[in-house]
This record gives sequence, structure tokens and C-alpha cells, in this order.
Amino acid sequence: MLLFDLDRFKKINDELGHAAGDAVLQLFASTATRTLGGDVLFGRIGGEEFAAMLPVGDAGEAAAIADRVRRKFETAASSYTAGDVQPTVSIGLTLGWSAEQPVSELLAAADQALYRAKANGRNRIEAQDAPEQISAPRAASARRQWRKAAAAA
Repeated sequence: MLLFDLDRFKKINDELGHAAGDAVLQLFASTATRTLGGDVLFGRIGGEEFAAMLPVGDAGEAAAIADRVRRKFETAASSYTAGDVQPTVSIGLTLGWSAEQPVSELLAAADQALYRAKANGRNRIEAQDAPEQISAPRAASARRQWRKAAAAA
């Protein structure tokens, strides 16, 4: 799972206005959707946070996907600079989830990694401390459970 948070979004929203803030949110959503592709469950989970469930079980592959999103958004958002702040995204990555675990545990682990990304300078990706390999069948099961939980919410 990837958890995305737009860096310094409040400053962008306050200095450039809510219309510009909304445009930055839409730009991130469209950039991430195009970059992630159709096999990924992706959505906004609140404010300036988004999450994606990837159909991969390798931390290196997940980090490469996350970095493509990060770089493409940074380039696409360069026209929305507020003073010395340009829109960027910090990303928390976690793997190793089983279908028996609540989605909230996966989100909490990704949130811990996201917090480290913010604390270590923003516009970066941090992974959960000890990512485990996850098999393709387990990843598919996790995506089904997440979709079910999202539909019920």
C-alpha cells in the first residue's frame, strides 16, 4: 500500500486560494491515476491524503512505482508555487499485509512510514521498517477486502 500526502498543502491553499488548492488536488489525482495504471485501487481518503493498493509484493517495485508518481507530480505541479513552496508529495509504503488483518492496520503502518517521509524532509518515500514479501494471491485478496471496506464506508 502507498499512502500519499501533499506537502505544505495548507500554505498553497491559503496563499493561492481554494480554487488553486482544488486544482492541485485534482492534478495529483489525475497524475497518480495515469501513472499507477488500471490494476491499482486508488482514491482520496481525506483532505490532501490519498491511498493506493498495489498489485505487487516486492518493496523495490512498489518504491519505483511510488517514485514515478512523486516525480511526475512534482513536474506537473510546478506552476502552482506559493512563495517558496512548490506542491510535492510525501509517500509512505508498506507491504506484508494479510487478508485477515483489518485495513486500518495496513493504513496505520503506511501512515508511520509517511510520518517518517515528512520528518525526513518531505517529497520522498519511506517504507515500513520491516517490509515482508506478499504473494500475488494475498495481494489480490487484500485488494478485494479493501474494495469491500471502501464500499461499506
